[in-house]
Parts: sequence; C-alpha cells; structure tokens
Amino acid sequence: MSSVELGVELHGPHAAMDARAVTKSLQHVLQLLTLLDHEEAGRSPDSKKGTRWAFSQLGLGSVQAAIESLEHGAGSSIGTVNEAFQQIVRGFEEAESEAVLPRGWSTRAAKHAADAARIEGGLRLIQRDGPHEVASVEVTPRARKHLLIALEHSFTSLGSRRGHLGWIADRLNLTAGLWTEVANERIALTYPPQLADAFGKA
Repeated sequence: MSSVELGVELHGPHAAMDARAVTKSLQHVLQLLTLLDHEEAGRSPDSKKGTRWAFSQLGLGSVQAAIESLEHGAGSSIGTVNEAFQQIVRGFEEAESEAVLPRGWSTRAAKHAADAARIEGGLRLIQRDGPHEVASVEVTPRARKHLLIALEHSFTSLGSRRGHLGWIADRLNLTAGLWTEVANERIALTYPPQLADAFGKA
C-alpha cells in the first residue's frame, strides 16, 4: 500500500445525500486523478496501463473517503502519484480563484473536475503523506462555474503568447486569429493542414 493518499470529503448530511450523485462525483475525481497520473508518468490520456486506485478509507460523516494507488501503472511511482495528488489540489485552488484552465490540466481533465464539483454541498480534497496533511482545498460551486467559463472560452497557449481563439479568417488558407490575454491585440495565425480540424473545433 502507498504512504500517500488523497482524502475526499463530500459535504452534507449523509442521510439526505443522493447516492447516485455521490457515486458520480467520486467517479469524476478518480477519472481526473487518472488523467493527471497519465500526464505525470508520460502516458497517453487513453492508456490502458494506468495506475489502479483503491479506497484506503470509506465511511459516512458527510461522505469521507481516501484514495491511494493499489498498483502503479506503466511509468508511475509513488512520486508521480503524489504529483497527481498535488496537481488535483492545486488545480482546484486555481479554479476557485479565476476562470482559467488550471496549469497542467487538459480540457478533458477540466470537464471531469467540473462534473466532480457538481455535488450539492461541495467537497474537500486533502493531499496526505502518511498521517500528515500536505495540502487541501475546499471545492465550491465557484470552481465549477470558473471551469465551465474557461472551457467555453477555450484559452489556448501558442508559443509565448496566450489568448482566446476567437475567429477563423479563412479555413481554405489555413489562417486563424488569436486575441492575446495581456494586450488584447489580435494576431493572425497560420497553421498546418493536419491541425485544420482542431482549429475548426476550438
């Protein structure tokens, strides 16, 4: 068993909590954790060789659980698992404070995070190392709102410029426009044919 774990507390009186909603929220936490672990270990997001997770604690209070690695996936270790725990706490901290995609999170990860935060009453995530609490975050409806806004606006990083892909000038000529985040200036972009579909869906 691992010495590091992620505590999950879903708030609310357990007698009145919707069992299906609780299960869905925990499922999305696990899916988000799996995506972050894939990233830390350098695996494909769709890899079938990911880390297997186990509940080291599962009980009622509100709903309290602790997740740890049961069997490491290809390229994973206690270190990469701990980094994934850190990423999930830090990412939700960023989502609580502003409407941007958290650093290191894909849009797929952000969607799972937004769905996990849907639970009525909110939840608390705790990164632990043995008996010690390393970091924690209270996840409120504000985080879900910020994540949905960020996903809707599709902020994109291209080189050293960050901004919003607001229009496609001419798909036949493979050009698009980026409104920069800082100066709000419009930059014309030229992209290769293999990225045409990705730009069209952005």
